[in-house]
Amino acid sequence: MKNYKKDLYERLIQFSVNTFKFLKTLPIDKQNDVFKYQLSKAATSTCPVK
Repeated sequence: MKNYKKDLYERLIQFSVNTFKFLKTLPIDKQNDVFKYQLSKAATSTCPVK
């Protein structure tokens, strides 16, 4: 069971990092600002704190 928790933790961290990398590729404009904000909050809300 320990490996499962570690694997899940690492995958959640990687998901957050990948999401931010994706958000950096989007053009900077007002339409994307809200989308970027909401997606970044959602992606990091699942990220566990150690």
